[in-house]
Amino acid sequence: MTVHKAIKPQAEAAAVIAYHLATGKPVPTDITGGKTVNNGKKDVPSVLLVPLAVTKENLMDTVIADAFWTTEQICTAQYAEACKAAGIL
Repeated sequence: MTVHKAIKPQAEAAAVIAYHLATGKPVPTDITGGKTVNNGKKDVPSVLLVPLAVTKENLMDTVIADAFWTTEQICTAQYAEACKAAGIL
């Protein structure tokens, strides 16, 4: 099994948090929902995205829709029949 977390929202939130931390400004709670993770020294504002299990039913709506992988990269000759059976090809 593999999991998926959309890269764009993750990267955008990381950029906003990094900017605020680098400039000494408080991280907006609307970005983090007020959540933090303790790194062993202090609580760090964090965005905790929920991973989604990737299945044949949601493959097109996750890793392919987000252009993380293409159908050609996933459905190689070795997996072509499975892709056809799953309705991916």
